[in-house]
Amino acid sequence: MKQLTLYLLTFCLVMAGALWTNATAQTVRYVTENGNGTKDGSSWANASDDLQDMINISTAGNEIWVAEGTYKPNRPANNLTTIDPNNRDNAFVLKEGVKLYGGFSRTETTIAGRAGGATVLSGDIDGDGTLNGNCYHVVIGVSTAANPITAATLIDGFTITGGNAEGNGNVSVNGVSFGRSFGGGMYNRNS
Repeated sequence: MKQLTLYLLTFCLVMAGALWTNATAQTVRYVTENGNGTKDGSSWANASDDLQDMINISTAGNEIWVAEGTYKPNRPANNLTTIDPNNRDNAFVLKEGVKLYGGFSRTETTIAGRAGGATVLSGDIDGDGTLNGNCYHVVIGVSTAANPITAATLIDGFTITGGNAEGNGNVSVNGVSFGRSFGGGMYNRNS
């Protein structure tokens, strides 16, 4: 009887460890310019074409692998649930602990194996190659007590270009209001 009890206890501990490992496993989401398959971001074969959506659904510890290409923000920084492709307040808004990696060729299974070309985050939403009409900010990181942005948040393997912080007035992100005339490529506040 003693041996059976020890066996059951060991089995329960092993199962609890396996469940804990699965509960804390990191999630990798995949993004390509045009997306693939179901576009749910679960693999290269089902890559999303909406980088901000993948950031929105990610939690601390998740990684987002972005294939080579050019990506433009399609959601206003102050309303990340709405797609509005021509809004100059569009930006990629960072989320605590979410790691963004660019430079993939769409076949890699490790970060170290990245073999792709340039991955560009561009504010040129009107596609005319000039700064006129571009997003005020391309990337935004605003840290607050309720929504911190710490060193656990990462952007690696990207070129950020085409922001045009020449606007008047303010935009609000995470309850923090800041001017459209600051941080064209990347605006960080308390981060």
